[in-house]
Amino acid sequence: MGCVVRVLGSCTSSLESAKSSGYSLVENYSNVNLNVPEKDGVVANPIMQNGLLTTTLDFLQTSTAVKQLKDLRALSLKIISLVLNKYGDHDFGYEFWDLFFTSVKPLVDGFKQEGSSSEKPSSLFSCFVAMSRSHNLVSLLYREKNLVADIFSILTVTTASEAIISCVLKFIENLLNLDSELDDEDVTIKKVLLPNIETLICSLHCLFQSCNATKR
Repeated sequence: MGCVVRVLGSCTSSLESAKSSGYSLVENYSNVNLNVPEKDGVVANPIMQNGLLTTTLDFLQTSTAVKQLKDLRALSLKIISLVLNKYGDHDFGYEFWDLFFTSVKPLVDGFKQEGSSSEKPSSLFSCFVAMSRSHNLVSLLYREKNLVADIFSILTVTTASEAIISCVLKFIENLLNLDSELDDEDVTIKKVLLPNIETLICSLHCLFQSCNATKR
């Protein structure tokens, strides 16, 4: 698992470097003229991408590399998700989780968007659900200040799919189950729930008041 999380960290670092350099993944190449003239064997048609002058060939090569990095990051998260769901009580150590959260921070920052853009829960979401049902891992959820609130708030996204809504509700159920199982002196779960209780109530109210609530 240490190797997997290091690969995850490397992918994130490379993607952030590419982003800061002005490159972005092209979803549609239809506006790129591939029939460009060459001069002395070098592609001569430049493209201005976010202020960075590059050739068409360089642009496409970088776009391909970015896509490969995103695919490798997704695979790394899928492996971590599978392991967490099977061995949720294992102690992976501080260094593992420090690198994990550093690596997924760009994804966490826009996590709420998953509710409106994804049909199925991502591997990262599956990791958080696994944490929500583990006595040993639940404390990790408040490492990112707005993470739990953002997950609760997905219930307010009217375009969220059934699969995403079910995953959020499972996340909530896991937290409530842990709260009932742990001793009153154990404040771990309370540190997760209490700061976000208002968001939870408002999000559930919004869900049940929505026009699709009866279908769910």
